[in-house]
Amino acid sequence: MMLGLFGRPARALAQFDMVKAGAKFRRVHPDQLVETARVLSVAPGPNGIPHVHYAVTFARARCPCFEDGPRVMALPSFAQVYRDPVEAGAA
Repeated sequence: MMLGLFGRPARALAQFDMVKAGAKFRRVHPDQLVETARVLSVAPGPNGIPHVHYAVTFARARCPCFEDGPRVMALPSFAQVYRDPVEAGAA
């Protein structure tokens, strides 16, 4: 197995390339809460580690949406938490 940035498998690096301004990623919690992160920007943080600035929306069936942000997370952590990209044009 080929290792890349921060000792992660090289295939994980492809996901890092997808994290750019305007991209959306989603995760669904066990209680069916849908969390969607919209990337605002990616910029170097302390020690040169890229950080993702993003806004997040929480939604659940028959409940109003809740928006929060901006938030900041290191790129490797963001890519681990938000693994499912949202297609362009999708909510």
